[in-house]
Amino acid sequence: MADYWIKLYHEIIDDPKMATMPDRLWRRSIELMLLAGRYSKDKTGYLPDTRQLAWALRMQIDELQLDLDQLALTEIIKRTPTGWNIVNFEKRQKAASDLERKQQERIRKQSQQYYENVTDLSRNVTQSTEYRLTESEAETEGLDDFSKIQRIIEKNTGLLPSGDASIKAINEIVSMGAIEEDIKAGFDWIVSQGKTIKYYSSLVGPTKTAMTKRVQKPVQKIAQPNKKYIPVVVDGETKLMEVGNES
Repeated sequence: MADYWIKLYHEIIDDPKMATMPDRLWRRSIELMLLAGRYSKDKTGYLPDTRQLAWALRMQIDELQLDLDQLALTEIIKRTPTGWNIVNFEKRQKAASDLERKQQERIRKQSQQYYENVTDLSRNVTQSTEYRLTESEAETEGLDDFSKIQRIIEKNTGLLPSGDASIKAINEIVSMGAIEEDIKAGFDWIVSQGKTIKYYSSLVGPTKTAMTKRVQKPVQKIAQPNKKYIPVVVDGETKLMEVGNES
């Protein structure tokens, strides 16, 4: 049975390659993605030659060729011996793994529950943040790392996760070992710069920076003369441990 749709990720709006191209090429790139869904039955991103594409798009061949050459410079598409290919199309269209499906389902359920509990959907981000900050810290007890970090981000930013980009951002923050203090510091830094945060991915860099600063804080213990110490990280804080002392 033929497919009648493709996956088109909303994070494409933030892709510099797409955002900086003229409207004409933006439209052409989306049309080519749709045609790849039609022609590429194995989801490899295959596209036929320029003549066939021009017929499908009801365009002049030389006019389309100019657009294709410009898009090739952005590496969104590339030329092949038999036509063209959408770069990364196969990776984008492949079925989600069991873990990704579970994470996406968790996000959908939490989003649904959130909107069922909040009746005034027109409240602004500040009000939403205020609402999340009143939640008890005990709510994160017993949650896996992914869910715990997601809950912390929601509480501090007032934002709900959205799509694969949010899943990727949460997993990155989990993998770096960040704690709530780091996430809050990262968010506060963004706000201090007069910026607003719309996506979880915007938190990854500032959170990493905040975590680095926290881990590298000056140690509190005063080293005693004639004794040797090594720095160790305990519960997120750098401390001095005397060499030979395992306590």
